[in-house]
Amino acid sequence: MADNTIERLDGIYFLTPKLGWVVGVGGFVATTIDAGATWHLVNNGIADIWLRDVWFVNDSTGWVVGQNGNVLKTMDGGNSWVNQTGFPTNKIVYVIQMFNENEGVIGGQDKNLYYTNDGGTTWVPATSPVAAADDINGMYFIDPAHGWAVGEKGTIVFSSDKGATWTKQTSGATLELEDVYFRNMNDGWAVGQNGLILATTNGGTTWAVQGAGVTGKTLAGIAPRHGSILWAAGFEGTLLKYVDDSYVTKSQIKMNEIFYNAFRNTELECQYIELYNAGAEVEYLDGKVICRLSKGDIDYVTYIWQFPGNGMDYPIQPGEYKIVTPDAKSYTDLDLSNADFEYFVTGEFISYDNPAVPNLINLINLADPTKKSEFLINYRGDVIAFASGKDIYWLDGLDIETVIDGVEYDSQESSSQSLNDLVDAGHAVGPTANYLGRSIERKEPGLDT
Repeated sequence: MADNTIERLDGIYFLTPKLGWVVGVGGFVATTIDAGATWHLVNNGIADIWLRDVWFVNDSTGWVVGQNGNVLKTMDGGNSWVNQTGFPTNKIVYVIQMFNENEGVIGGQDKNLYYTNDGGTTWVPATSPVAAADDINGMYFIDPAHGWAVGEKGTIVFSSDKGATWTKQTSGATLELEDVYFRNMNDGWAVGQNGLILATTNGGTTWAVQGAGVTGKTLAGIAPRHGSILWAAGFEGTLLKYVDDSYVTKSQIKMNEIFYNAFRNTELECQYIELYNAGAEVEYLDGKVICRLSKGDIDYVTYIWQFPGNGMDYPIQPGEYKIVTPDAKSYTDLDLSNADFEYFVTGEFISYDNPAVPNLINLINLADPTKKSEFLINYRGDVIAFASGKDIYWLDGLDIETVIDGVEYDSQESSSQSLNDLVDAGHAVGPTANYLGRSIERKEPGLDT
């Protein structure tokens, strides 16, 4: 996109590392399928209005918002747009975040916080403590339930019910806040006028000024490069970088064995992952996560399950092994009833709950009760990651700094590894047929051999 293509761009959203959209003045909407190398217009049906933000939930369905209360939706990747006339105000809409094809939240001018559960056909005013004359400039949801919004006069509000109701948090600031970002449920930042940067380590219960005096320019946006690196951008080309070394995970727990090729097609849950503490110190599994990823990409999380505990409830001693299985029970060819943890899905008819074995928490199911999938590992090839749990916002993948160990395997010798070498230094090849009762295992426990 040439520098002189458009006077001003205001919103950008990437669904994948290559597929993204950008919006701006004059009803401008453009898309890229090659990570921004080339762009083409997709604004058919959009009037000459100032668009402020864009969001897509898949490669077809998306929304743009902006001037005069315009909320427009596309079902074909942006080739055509329809104005959702159910939006009840003509004030500027600054931000939108959709959780799926039906549910989402928008914010903007004059206490403009609304939510939808029907894909935007109707927008319902949220219950909010924001003053009637205060704008909402920025918004960020860490998962489909929990989000923060910021705006004028140091306004920060928090929602735990998908934006239906909001409670006010005390920022201690009076300057206008422009954007907000949370790395997890505790650690967050808000930026705004005169270079103001606020930080919290307790989910917004308290906020404190960070980096005072670094710049006097208004900071309009904040976003992560990775989990340990944050960028803030602002007026007159201001660009700030923050590195948090404490976010980088240091752990010697490894996935030592993955038994994925079950014995029988009638016992698909006969699988397990064996964890091993290769270090010299006791570690704790509390809060850590096991994920299944789309092939070779930590940006696409298929399943994410979190270990229970409050910090020191589930130790793993040096040299100790722990078994995690879908269902902790005895199978025809293998007894897993004494496993250490199981993936139990409430309301799933095939999910077995062993009362003597702690259950991992299905984070996707916790956010959306309709998603009840078991943690089943693919028989022919898969990518499994074990991570610290500091990043549990799975919608944008895993921050690489939080990944402790990763394993990619395939059934074909000719296949190449696609997972980042920092996550998995090798590529495993398993059996080509199903139901052979096979696993992949490290040559030496805990070593990347």
